[in-house]
Amino acid sequence: MKLQEEFLRELWDALPVGRLNGIKYKALCELWGVNKRQARAILHELSIFESGDDFVLIRSCRGYGFYKTQEREDIEAYKKEIYSKALRLLAILTKINRVLKVDEKQLSFEDLTAEG
Repeated sequence: MKLQEEFLRELWDALPVGRLNGIKYKALCELWGVNKRQARAILHELSIFESGDDFVLIRSCRGYGFYKTQEREDIEAYKKEIYSKALRLLAILTKINRVLKVDEKQLSFEDLTAEG
């Protein structure tokens, strides 16, 4: 789902600021008029949206909901969470590559990002 920049800007600007103001999935879906799957796609786009500010969208599983912040402590904790998830996902490739008989030493970035 590629959203128009103007629309992303509106959604970005409307996101709550700070952990204590985080919004949960249900409220976010109601606010945006979308289902959970659509909300996840929008949140992904917003996570990589270059807004020009120094806020980071926190999509944490720690129960605070979704919010943007400039707080270094929150950003560092979220970075660790994302890094841990990424490593767990990449670890799955070890088995997949064994089954497909792919030499991991010869993998390129394109191999990792190829769809289908």
